[in-house]
Amino acid sequence: MRAMADNIDLAQITGINTERVIIWTWAMSGVLTAAAGILLAFDTHLTPVMGWNLLLPLFAAVILGGIGSPYGAMFGGLVIGISQEMSTLIISAAYKPAVAFTIMILMLIIRPSGLMGKKV
Repeated sequence: MRAMADNIDLAQITGINTERVIIWTWAMSGVLTAAAGILLAFDTHLTPVMGWNLLLPLFAAVILGGIGSPYGAMFGGLVIGISQEMSTLIISAAYKPAVAFTIMILMLIIRPSGLMGKKV
């Protein structure tokens, strides 16, 4: 997977079966997504749109950490999560998604590449 992410043509020339890697990548992501949905359904009630509440904080975490940086996304998720929970000391808990949105907008204005992103 890492070789294909770097250079797909070079991966094919060195003998890596790229079709199999693509199939296994989709299969693993589908299994992990299904597991996340099942675990979320155990925690909350099961509805067709139960992931929409998580979409903005997840997107804000990726923007904060830097697109293309997995460690940055993890760090961004930690920062967004802590800031959302700490914001309930000052404002109502109904505004927690607004905190994530505000942090994302500020990050895009101050440093568009993210905290751990590379400048292109």
